Amino acid sequence: MNNLDKVKNDLRSMRKNAHVINGLYNLQKTYEKRISLLEKLERGERVRQAILREKQSLDEVDVLGYIKESRDLEAKYQRAINSLDPVDKTIIIESFINGVAYWKIGNQLGFTSEGIRKRIQRALTKIARMV
Repeated sequence: MNNLDKVKNDLRSMRKNAHVINGLYNLQKTYEKRISLLEKLERGERVRQAILREKQSLDEVDVLGYIKESRDLEAKYQRAINSLDPVDKTIIIESFINGVAYWKIGNQLGFTSEGIRKRIQRALTKIARMV
């Protein structure tokens, strides 16, 4: 994978990360509720084993680690994106972060789809040099 492909993948992953973090957070809450319900049951060996299994599963859901990793990636790219000229910054955000199609961005900004594609390529090259 070349550097530009890595930048494209990283930018696309920033959009997905918000959904993943929300899903991990909900999963963590589900495990916590299940543990709480199990702890209210009569104390028996099977219940204790179930609680241990749930706690082990909860430990595997590393929400805070994923959030930190996601925030570090976001900060690195945010600095690079902010250094672009305003039009290129808008195009990159609309395309990669918001998932808007090239032709729609072109209609909003008065460019053709091909013009948007070329501006994205130049902007990605600049971003790749900065990160």
